[in-house]
Amino acid sequence: DHGDTCASAALLARVYQRQGKLDAAASILEASVETLEASKGVEAPETLAAYAALGELYQKQGKLDKSEALLKHVLDCRETQLGKGHPDTLLAAASMARLLQTQQQMDAAVLLQEHVLNEREAAHGRAAPSTLLAVAELAQTHMLAGRPGTAEPLFRRVMVARSAALGATHPDTVAATAALARAKRVLGKTADAEQ
Repeated sequence: DHGDTCASAALLARVYQRQGKLDAAASILEASVETLEASKGVEAPETLAAYAALGELYQKQGKLDKSEALLKHVLDCRETQLGKGHPDTLLAAASMARLLQTQQQMDAAVLLQEHVLNEREAAHGRAAPSTLLAVAELAQTHMLAGRPGTAEPLFRRVMVARSAALGATHPDTVAATAALARAKRVLGKTADAEQ
């Protein structure tokens, strides 16, 4: 079955990525995409998942144009097939936003990230892990865009929620605290940043 073979190929590609063998991972994913396109079509869920994985890998390789074409196709198909608020569509939107951030298209990235945040917050609540991830990604984009004043309250929200849910020493809380401290330092709030 092509589906099982492609799923196994995707797992192997992930292993290669973790080992830093990006070219080998790309070759496997490209072959998988070709098989799925021929057997399932370019809009099938399995093909879209393969496109997404390959698009994210291309981004890691710095092949931003190839990445953009694939991730945009995935996002467009997911929106059409599933709607803008579906979890799979939101994952596609978050991936596209990360690419836009890499391409220094911060305003476009922020728009997508705000959409993802609003949808996740409505579906799962303010303190859900997926919501907090969306908040953190939005805050990071604001920092990279030179807007630490906008990023600071977002980082604080993540830190407070993670501290309450996970405890102050959990790695996710520590990372959120460090991000908040960086924003405060950039804003000149060095006394607050050291706390």
